[in-house]
Amino acid sequence: MERHRRPGTGAHRRGQVNMDNHSPLMRLCSKAGDAAALACGLLILAASVVITLEIMARNLFGMSFNGADELSGYALAITSTWALSATLLARRHIRIDSLYAILPRPVQLALDVLSIVAMLAFFGLVLRYGWVMVDRSLTINAKSMTPLGTPLAIPQILWLAGLALFCLIAAILLCKALGRLLRRDWNGARQLISNRSTLEEVHEELEDAASRDGQARQAKESS
Repeated sequence: MERHRRPGTGAHRRGQVNMDNHSPLMRLCSKAGDAAALACGLLILAASVVITLEIMARNLFGMSFNGADELSGYALAITSTWALSATLLARRHIRIDSLYAILPRPVQLALDVLSIVAMLAFFGLVLRYGWVMVDRSLTINAKSMTPLGTPLAIPQILWLAGLALFCLIAAILLCKALGRLLRRDWNGARQLISNRSTLEEVHEELEDAASRDGQARQAKESS
């Protein structure tokens, strides 16, 4: 194992699909997933700040911000779809894999393909009816029955956009994985759509520890 890695390399790509050997399209997907994850974090942070200020104002001054709970609800709904892409690229979706782990490799790969196809079918259906919902909200100019009177199409479109990005990236991963399977590149297909193994998790932790150790030594030498 390489002991001294470039600072930030191990932590930045923790859990991410290794894009170095992949196409520009996959690197673009990776950047889109990273951007979506960052946006989700900032949105949740903003919602937390608003809720904290609302609680403090209510307890200290007896006043309340109109719509704090409504806006935080929109933030939670929007981030729930925008975070899907980064989770898929990092292969972090939870699976019950007690039986999966003891199956032969070809069966595992077949189940991996089946799982992403089933996931695409389900979320494709959600995307289809989500668009129907957005279209209706735009048609009737639907607004929330709250003091803010938020046009419902705004949070709905943001929610739907995250879902569309997820379906697009999932379809790209599926096509890439099928291409690798046709070329009998089993490990390459596994790195795209399989769950992360315990060995991979341990290897990541060791790489991350080595990266931190190298950074600490560099900082000590420079000081």
